[in-house]
Amino acid sequence: FNAYMDALRLPKNTSAEQQKRQDAIQEGLKAAIHVPLTTAKLSLRAMALCETAAAKGNVNSVSDAGVGAQIAYTGVIGGVFNVLINLPQITDEKYKSEIKISCAELEKNSQHLLTKTLNLTRDKIAAL
Repeated sequence: FNAYMDALRLPKNTSAEQQKRQDAIQEGLKAAIHVPLTTAKLSLRAMALCETAAAKGNVNSVSDAGVGAQIAYTGVIGGVFNVLINLPQITDEKYKSEIKISCAELEKNSQHLLTKTLNLTRDKIAAL
């Protein structure tokens, strides 16, 4: 986000300066999107670990797997929302389309993993 803020401070007196500023703004926005997108991807990986823990882990700590999946799900959704709120300012339509697809996949996969992990958690608790 700092690169974006720095770009906003660039001079814009001439057309060359305006173009340089606009290019820097676009690159800054892409860099700012990269961080929450990475957070969402890593949170999805954490959710997969929670699913494994719910399926194969110690039954006495299965509730931790369920709670962990919910927390990691929040990381996915928070990251996706942060990306999507900044995306409209980007002018590269191909980039925007790719990012929107990636965000939709992250949301879909995280919802699936959350449901699966919570069901595993409930089943194991019910079997106690």
